[in-house]
Amino acid sequence: MAKKSTLAEMLENQPEKLKEAIRLIDEQYVLDPVSRASLEVVLEDLLKDDRLLKICQVYMDSKYPDSVGEPESERPQEDKLEFGDIDDDEGDNADGETEEEDDEFTRLLNSFINRGKRDEVRDDDCKSAKNNSIPQKTRFEQVLDGFVKGGSKTKKAKTTGSESSESLPEKDSNSSGYDLFCSVDESPAELPVQGVIDEIIPERGQYVHVDLVISDIEEQSDLRVEVSTLRGTEVLNGWFDKVNIPLYRDGNHLHLKPTLITDLLGKDYKLDKDEQDYLVMILYKDADEIYSRKIPIRGPWPSAGKPFEACAKQFKDNQDMGEQMDIINERAGWHNFKARMAEMVSRCNVGKMRKDAGLTANSPRLHTVIIGNPGTGKSSCVPFMAGLYKSLGLLDTDEIWTTRVSKIASSAVNGEYENMLSAIDSAQGGTLVFENAHELYRIEKNNNYDTEQRIIRALIDGLENVKKYPKWMLVLVGEPDGLESVLAANPDLRKHLSAPIYMDDFKPEELGWIAQA
Repeated sequence: MAKKSTLAEMLENQPEKLKEAIRLIDEQYVLDPVSRASLEVVLEDLLKDDRLLKICQVYMDSKYPDSVGEPESERPQEDKLEFGDIDDDEGDNADGETEEEDDEFTRLLNSFINRGKRDEVRDDDCKSAKNNSIPQKTRFEQVLDGFVKGGSKTKKAKTTGSESSESLPEKDSNSSGYDLFCSVDESPAELPVQGVIDEIIPERGQYVHVDLVISDIEEQSDLRVEVSTLRGTEVLNGWFDKVNIPLYRDGNHLHLKPTLITDLLGKDYKLDKDEQDYLVMILYKDADEIYSRKIPIRGPWPSAGKPFEACAKQFKDNQDMGEQMDIINERAGWHNFKARMAEMVSRCNVGKMRKDAGLTANSPRLHTVIIGNPGTGKSSCVPFMAGLYKSLGLLDTDEIWTTRVSKIASSAVNGEYENMLSAIDSAQGGTLVFENAHELYRIEKNNNYDTEQRIIRALIDGLENVKKYPKWMLVLVGEPDGLESVLAANPDLRKHLSAPIYMDDFKPEELGWIAQA
């Protein structure tokens, strides 16, 4: 018995807009007459071809019988399917087609819809097809080709001599019923990906997002997506077993974990300026490869400027905000810090628009906390923050004053309180950095005199006295052990501070760049 072709195989060489229309129809869980009318409007706008629209209509008739609002006999004559008029290749034979053959086509469409019976034809169907002396695959192809071709031909695009098969690969054909989407941006958030980017120009700090798009309401197979490059050695795998797919689903999307492009390319990956590589996404269904997709990667990589050179860049006088953000984003690591700076720029831009529109614009909260392990750049990032905030108009100067517990401590009665307020007064218009702020937390006290708590009390009073200290920024810098306890134990202090900025540990290659700088 000959193996029955799937509908996807029948559509493989047909126009992309017809495939997209069939996918839209398949995605409908149920279809009533009202919903069908709306869907037909969408399909008509998508296809812009009456012949293609007719095959979608007969497909909907077969897959969703309840969507047919009126019997076939009552439909207008021009809406009925006239195979003899459409099939140009067999016009003479089509005139002699019987109504039984039209029923045969409808029966074949129904067999394609039933996914559980695509691999074999029922015995009684085979007998019926044999009695009619019509090969099933040939009959379906004849009818489908009659709708799609309609006597028109698609011209093959011309290629110039400079274009080769290596630089312009063939477009990935998809008869799997699944799809793979990909995007690249600077956000680590796991959000639905819509479509596929044309090419990738890799930059540090970018994340690769890959989504597997499925159509079945209940997936019956284990799925795996493999992402790699032709030149690289790193491989990203996303596993989706059929039992847990309902837990992973985001609509009809399954997300792979966003991955830094530096991790996907690998530390030894190199690509010259005029060279091209490919990001390859492969879909496996029950361990069998069923679909793949390629996206060009343009060089150079690493970028033309050596990565350690960016680690040595500092702000200069009269730089605009855009140049300052470029310098911040080129720094190694500091992902959370970069995100906070971008957020502040956005908040200030929105505030300016609200002010121009005559609306109230609330100033963002400047006072903050920077938490991280030793050597993560907690203090090094503060000058960039102060310089950017000056450009945004949030501070009068980018000057920085620093202090710590040992500088504030005093033998005089209530001396710590006065010293702390004096430091706050000196930092007006600029930034006061309290280094090693984790030292403000002490479990054991040698005596009843609590130096640390007096300093905290002075900080709270300084933050609350907005009239006397109107424009300045406090930055508490310290390690997680201790500083997090200080914030938890002093809610009056924490309420004046924005959410902490956590500085991640540098990766080995980033430490190498910093050392070279």
